[in-house]
Amino acid sequence: MITSGELNDMTNQWLLQTSPFHWHELYVAAVFESDRSRLPARLLEAELAIAARARELFLAPSNANCERRALDSSLQALQTLRSCSKRVACVAHEGTIWVDAEVVRNGASGDVA
Repeated sequence: MITSGELNDMTNQWLLQTSPFHWHELYVAAVFESDRSRLPARLLEAELAIAARARELFLAPSNANCERRALDSSLQALQTLRSCSKRVACVAHEGTIWVDAEVVRNGASGDVA
């Protein structure tokens, strides 16, 4: 669980960024995060940066439709990733089913032990 102090730290970090496309760097970092314990923080950081950039584009008179569509698509992808990461991860690998940190081996009869 992310504390409000951690949330404030993350918010301040992306507010200090000068690049308008910094959201994309955070998005890529979240999508490719392999440490499941760090994934929620990466997702939140990217979602906050995307929301901030969307606000900037909304308030600024510009023709940034392409970036707006990219923001929308990226946010949907992050929300899908968040939803999938909350489900129990089961991956069959060489007769072994990995369920989060537990390993359940298939028996000789094909039953899961």
